[in-house]
Amino acid sequence: MGLRHITALANAGLEVVAVADASETALAAAQAAVPAAAAYTDWPTLLGRHRLDLVTIATTSPGHEAGVLAAAAAGVPRILCEKPMAASLPAARAMDEACRRAGARLLINHPRRLLPAYLAVRDAIAADRFGDLRFMRVTCGAAGLANIGSHAFDLMRWFLGDVEAAMGRLEAATPPNPRGPQYHDPGAHGTFWFAGDRRATFDFCNDFSTSLIVEFGCRYGAIRVDERLAEVRAMARDAAGRSQPLSLYQTPTVPIDLRFGGPIDLVAITTAMIEDTMGDGVPACSGADGVAALEMVAAVHVSDRTRMPVTFPVAEDEGSLARIP
Repeated sequence: MGLRHITALANAGLEVVAVADASETALAAAQAAVPAAAAYTDWPTLLGRHRLDLVTIATTSPGHEAGVLAAAAAGVPRILCEKPMAASLPAARAMDEACRRAGARLLINHPRRLLPAYLAVRDAIAADRFGDLRFMRVTCGAAGLANIGSHAFDLMRWFLGDVEAAMGRLEAATPPNPRGPQYHDPGAHGTFWFAGDRRATFDFCNDFSTSLIVEFGCRYGAIRVDERLAEVRAMARDAAGRSQPLSLYQTPTVPIDLRFGGPIDLVAITTAMIEDTMGDGVPACSGADGVAALEMVAAVHVSDRTRMPVTFPVAEDEGSLARIP
């Protein structure tokens, strides 16, 4: 992931002057990618020797808190942090607060708000081509609740607003995490509720295999985004059909042309997030947004443990997320 950031920084026209990683192997790879950059094994030394315009943090989530707090304390004005934002909800809240106090612009790398497909869907719903959005459903097989789920949860909030309550279940058995045995990010399924009786369901369990599919249910139509196929399918009732009862399922619908915008390029969307971090407009995904997405992850952990719905805000997570990758 760090090498992806290095390429994206170059694509954004930025010079990488220093890299840091506790792993000798990862640090050597970074040095090979940018031989002119100074190399360090820790954040404090790097930040003490360089005056930086931007720091990007591309470690696994247990390293995010220390990196963000160190960068904010060193006066770095712009920080892009990988997702999930942190390994616990209290850590994420501390990161956001530290950046607020320091006046640092913190973004979390949930880039789907910048993808043409989702921008097109959002614009079409805002233009009333489908009626008001009532629910979302997101599925992705063999995907971790935090690793992939946090992307989906940020997308849900972008379309549906702040969450009011959650109910979820973690899967009973989780395959070994490819990042190593020290990481634990189970699959899960459940439901979130939003204002106005709007809702979203999700399933990221390991007993099925699909890429990320996002479905939108609107009053007069439906939209399905399939990221692997780079495809958007959409249909809606016409003006005459809107006057018919919603229970009249045979009411004709017409296809709505929405374009996906080409296959997802991870370097390109990371470049777009870096450019957004360097800008001065409303952040594509702020630190507060990253906290909110992680809060949804935490709520599922709490709901699974208590076997009860969880209302927001989530007061604590009791260490449920201590080993997020």
